[in-house]
This record gives sequence, C-alpha cells and structure tokens, in this order.
Amino acid sequence: MASPGMCRNAWNPNGGGSVPVILRQAGELIGEARRNHGRIGIPSVFHLPVLRAAHRERLNSKMASREGVMSPDADFIRNSLKMLRISGATYAMGAKNKLKVSARSGSLLEVDLVAAKGKLDPESIVKISLGNDLRPEVPRHFILLDHASRSLVVAVRGTMSFSDVYTNLVCRPWPFGGGYAHEGMASSARSLWNHLGTYVKKILPDGYSLKIVGHSLGGGIAILTALHLLTDQLESNFRRKTDISCWAYASPPVFKGIRKLVPRVCNQINCFVNRDDVVPTLSFARVGKIFEHLRMLDRVGWMDRWRALNCANPVEFLEDKMQGRFSKRPDSEDLQLPGQIYWMWGKDDFRLVKPGTLSELMVSDTMLMNHMVGAYEQTLLSVLEEVE
Repeated sequence: MASPGMCRNAWNPNGGGSVPVILRQAGELIGEARRNHGRIGIPSVFHLPVLRAAHRERLNSKMASREGVMSPDADFIRNSLKMLRISGATYAMGAKNKLKVSARSGSLLEVDLVAAKGKLDPESIVKISLGNDLRPEVPRHFILLDHASRSLVVAVRGTMSFSDVYTNLVCRPWPFGGGYAHEGMASSARSLWNHLGTYVKKILPDGYSLKIVGHSLGGGIAILTALHLLTDQLESNFRRKTDISCWAYASPPVFKGIRKLVPRVCNQINCFVNRDDVVPTLSFARVGKIFEHLRMLDRVGWMDRWRALNCANPVEFLEDKMQGRFSKRPDSEDLQLPGQIYWMWGKDDFRLVKPGTLSELMVSDTMLMNHMVGAYEQTLLSVLEEVE
C-alpha cells in the first residue's frame, strides 16, 4: 500500500486516467487478486448459498436492533428524491445525434430526454456532456441551474460504458485527501473537476450553492469531487463563499480517512443505501474476503455445508468450521462511505448509521435489484409517504 506522501496521482491536470492506463491497472489488479487469494474454481461458486445464509442471518440481526432509526424531515426526503431523479437522468441516453442547441452545450434530443427522465425543466439544463464528445477519462455529466433551491447541480453518470467498467475495476485504496480513496474513481473525480472547475465557478450565480450528485459510480465520483472541494487548500477561497454538498446514491465505498472527517465536511456529504443493495458494501478488500471464504469452504465437507444451509445459526457454524476467520474484519485501510450514511428500508425504517454498519459485503437474492435507481425512488417515496 502506498503512503499518502507517495501519491503518484496528485490532483493535477496531467494525472492518469487514460484508457491505456486504466486497462493496465485493471490487469495489475486481477493479477494481485490471484496472488493474494488464488484462483476460484467452479466448485467454489456453488458455496455462495452457504455464505448467503450466513449473511442473511447477520442482516436480520442488524435490522432487529433498530440502531440508528430516525424520523427524517419531509423537506429533506423531498430534496433527496429530487437529487435522485436528477442523478437518474444521467442515464437518459448516450447521445449520438448532432442537432445542436444554440443556447446550450448539448443536443436537442439529449436535453429533452434528460429533462423528461429527471422531471426537469429543459431550460434549466445549462451544459450536457453525456455522449462521446469528451475524453474517455472525463466522467459523463450534465449541469443544471435549480432556481427553486438556488443551486447549481452537477450530475455525474454511473456505469454505462466500457470506460466506466474499467474505472470500477481499478478499486485499490490509493492516497487521496489525507486518507485513501478508490483509485479509479479518484482519478475520474480529478478529471471531472479539471474539466469543469473553471466553468462552474464562472457560471455559478452569487448566493447559489453547488450540489454534486450521482448514482453508483457517479455517486462515488461525486463524493470524491466534493471531498476535494471541501478539504483541499487550493479550493479554500471557493468553499468560503459557496455552500458545497454531495448527494450520492448506491455509491461503493470510496474513502477512508487517516483522521475522522470534521463535521464541516461530514455534514455536507449525504450517502443513501437502499435495503440490501450490494454495491455500498463492495470493496476490493471485501471481495478478497469472499474469495477467501469460498476457498476455505472448498475444504469443508459437503455434509457440513448442507448443515450450514439448514441450521438455525449459520454464522456460528461457519465460525467453527473456519477457525474463527469468518467474522475477521478486512484491513484497516478498507474503504468506507464517508459523511452522513442513510440506510433506507422504507416507511418507518430510515436509519442514520455509522460506516462500520456496512463494513461487510452482503450477498442476497435482491442485492442487485435494490441497486437500481427505480428501487431507490420507490423506497424514498415510501419514506416520504410516512413522514408527510
């Protein structure tokens, strides 16, 4: 692990992030996983139901505790729902048409589709870059002026291209902002602000706030961009006169500070997790832990694996069979979600939780379905119905 003082990806316009670099780093990552955890054979995959049973028991235990349950403010939920829909609008299209809008950067079709998907006023969209007009390392995004909330919103798109997949894959912790961050997303956050920073500062009206929003990969990039703006010395003048906040949905763990984030920073970053969505618990260290468990289950007899599936306490059973290694936590440098973490289960179960609550990868039947923007919207709507 590199140290913060040895960061090769310092925040500068000439940093990494090109497709060849990302491809090379993805190859290195796969090689590192094989060296650390070995190959996972086909038989190992059939052990996943055993892990799922244990993870279900742990999840049920957390839900029963009711720790962190709160009654959110209705206006906060409405704003959260609005920022989610803006985040979801980034998936409207890949934009291949060439019909240009004279008053805006983007195409007529792009603007209309994005506005329709996000339930937005097309005239509020001031810049749109969701197509192939950018360098591969710059995340796709659009910018809108929300006069109702007096804010400029930068919405970052989630995974929708091969470049996005590579960004997700380069997931080792890397020195960033006084701690460690997801390497691929930190590089993308740097590229985004190098591309947009001057423009945003130029068009931001006096008295307006800056909100950076995104879903999944877009949420992770939004978090790290906001962290940079809230902590970097070079941005001190900008943040003194601008209220900066982040609204991230379904983001993977992207940051681990050497020191605890100060409230001024922590309170400006809002991370939302829907039910058993797997992505907010998905990190390099935790995937490695799953690999290790699967390999250890290879050495457990079929009869014992069957018992684990059908016993009342699969966690205790696996602890015994794995010599206490099943509950061993990942490395101290394992990444987490920073800021305010809202774990949503709908209606009367909306929680403000600590990062450690989501420190273990969750395997379940609905872990991918609950990652979708629509699933987040349905949960927020049910919470709003309860608090209104």
